[in-house]
Amino acid sequence: YPIFEERGEVAYKNFVLRNGGNDNGLTFFRDALVMSIIKENNLSLDYQAFKPVALYLNGSYWGIYNLREKLNERYVSYLHNVNPDKVDILEDNAELNHGMPDDFNALVSFIENNDLSLAQNYDYLSSQLDIDSYLDYKILKVFIGYWVDEVNLKYWKHKDSGKWRYMA
Repeated sequence: YPIFEERGEVAYKNFVLRNGGNDNGLTFFRDALVMSIIKENNLSLDYQAFKPVALYLNGSYWGIYNLREKLNERYVSYLHNVNPDKVDILEDNAELNHGMPDDFNALVSFIENNDLSLAQNYDYLSSQLDIDSYLDYKILKVFIGYWVDEVNLKYWKHKDSGKWRYMA
């Protein structure tokens, strides 16, 4: 069923109900607004489709929530048409979500130990990291005033042929 119109028909195994996160008790739509900014401006970021819903549990009204896609290997699989078993997903400060962190740790080591002003080093970096995705993620965080850099951060790579990309 096309729960999220922009995604079409997807067989979801799971999804997320969010209460507004840091915006709970205020507008309830700040996160959804940020996802709309990403979508409408064609940023090089993966984002969660959303839909506001009224939540009832056992007949009791619990309020307005945001129905969201779950950012996991299945999400990457249907969005990018890749095998979910060949996806590495890390979050925050290189904490493992799915797969293995080895490729990312090697990339961080390369960045720390090489001069990126040299063309061959920058070329290698750009072969491993989607530079537009990284820059769009950093610009978005500044634009929305999100001051914590290593929290609520997810990034992924297809093991065989991909570059590291960021998720909002």
